[in-house]
Amino acid sequence: MVDISEYRVGVVVSIEELGTKSGGKPLRLCNVNIGLPDDELVPVVTAAQNVRDNSRVAVALAGSTIVNDEGEEIKIQKTSVGGKLSHGVLCDSKMLGWSGGAAGVAVQIPPEIEIGSAPPA
Repeated sequence: MVDISEYRVGVVVSIEELGTKSGGKPLRLCNVNIGLPDDELVPVVTAAQNVRDNSRVAVALAGSTIVNDEGEEIKIQKTSVGGKLSHGVLCDSKMLGWSGGAAGVAVQIPPEIEIGSAPPA
């Protein structure tokens, strides 16, 4: 089982459309405030289309572990996606162990959950 206490709640500050990847899904670069010093933003490339400016999301940062659709644990690394460096992934409900939701749809975190904290289990 993955330890989601490694993940962080953040707010999407800006979104840049990057075009379409080889699988046909459009990519977006989201700059996310997760409460780092000096309001440093974390860039995350995603195909999730439900994310908007000011969306409150869960971010699995580089160095943390997620479970993929096949049930395998994968360590997140900083990687170039669509020509941009991504420092993590936006979590869907399955990654957080939640019931419901759809794969590839970023969860929306309630506003009472503090930025920089771990997402609710």
